[in-house]
Order: sequence, then C-alpha cells, then structure tokens
Amino acid sequence: MKQAQQAYAARKLVDLERAAREVPSNHVLAPYVEYWRLMLDSRTEDGRITDFLARYPGSRLTEALRADWLKSLGARETWPAFLAEYPRLVTIVRNGRRATAAMSVRRFRCGLPDATCRRPAPRCLRCCLTPG
Repeated sequence: MKQAQQAYAARKLVDLERAAREVPSNHVLAPYVEYWRLMLDSRTEDGRITDFLARYPGSRLTEALRADWLKSLGARETWPAFLAEYPRLVTIVRNGRRATAAMSVRRFRCGLPDATCRRPAPRCLRCCLTPG
C-alpha cells in the first residue's frame, strides 16, 4: 500500500499499476488505490468513473472524484453528462451540514441565503459550493 501511495505522490502511473497488483481487492484502503489510478490515468473512460461513484456512494473519495470529473466534463464541453451529474455533487457547508449543489442552486435562484451564511444570496452560493 505504501508503494502505491508513493507512486501516486510521484505521479508515476506505471509504478502505481505495479503496486496496485499487490493490494488485495478487499483491503480497507483498496478504494484509495483505485481512486489514485483513476486520477493519474488521463485516458480514464467516463464509465470507469461512474462505476467508482456507484460503488462508493457518499465517501469523501467519491465526492473528490466527482468534482474533478465535473471539471473534466466542463472542459470537454460534455454538457449532457455534466448537467446530469452536477446535482449529485455533495459539498460540506459550514457547521458540518451537508448539502447538494442542486440545493445551493435552488436557494440562489430563489434568493434565499443559506441558513449558516449571513451574506446575500449571490455570495452565499460561492460559500456553499466551495468544499471545506
């Protein structure tokens, strides 16, 4: 596992693939190895990403991958997939409450500020969509 982590930190996909073969699929940290592989492989197909998202719903890794994938979809102008996936993005808002991006957009469109934010709605949207 340590070799896989080091390969990811060094951005060496070949070394990561080699190290990943040593990590049992039922290892508690196996999802991290898979996440690292998806993040380093620029040829990753969207289907592999959606498969990961479906297998690990609600995990921190899933939300990080979803956010990066949405950036990729936007850069490639793959708008139907982007619009389908964006409402599923979960962000952590202040005081530990979880909210979906879709909830933040609805609040913004209605002009209602987030209950944890004392700023006007347009600024609140920026707060709600920034993971933290």
